[in-house]
Amino acid sequence: MIIIFSSSKTFLTSNSPFANLQNRKSKTFDERLAEADDEIRATYEQIRASFLCYKKVKERKSKKFVSFRKGRNLLAKVVLRGKSFNVFLALNPDDYAESVYHHKNKGDKKAYELVPMMVRVRSPRSLKKLQRLIDEMLAGEEKTYDFICLPIKVTGIDAAPARAILIEK
Repeated sequence: MIIIFSSSKTFLTSNSPFANLQNRKSKTFDERLAEADDEIRATYEQIRASFLCYKKVKERKSKKFVSFRKGRNLLAKVVLRGKSFNVFLALNPDDYAESVYHHKNKGDKKAYELVPMMVRVRSPRSLKKLQRLIDEMLAGEEKTYDFICLPIKVTGIDAAPARAILIEK
């Protein structure tokens, strides 16, 4: 491997296994979700439905994540990383120090100052715990819909992903 140093940049030659990493474009949230399997898409639909069932909660997609807001207040950021979702909530992580929720405090990073509590969603159990946290966070707010979470397990190649069914109140 030959490394060429210039006054402003470092160039890797084509012999290097890392030569293509400099030109690689990072994937957007929608591209990651499109490439994901049906279980991951069903999990996202249930996370999305658990936020949007409340009045005046809006969804906004950006390149790296999806954010949920109520008015100008940021409620959550949802990031897809591999086969799990990292959900950053606008809750104080110190209030949940002795609880069943496995979370991390990410408030020291500038991007997560407003949403410091990170919860990783990998399984149906962690999804139910996240939905309990969302209900605690938005307690006292009016729901426009009740939702029923269908099982996440998807069988067969042609099976459609499980979705959250919204029932109007």
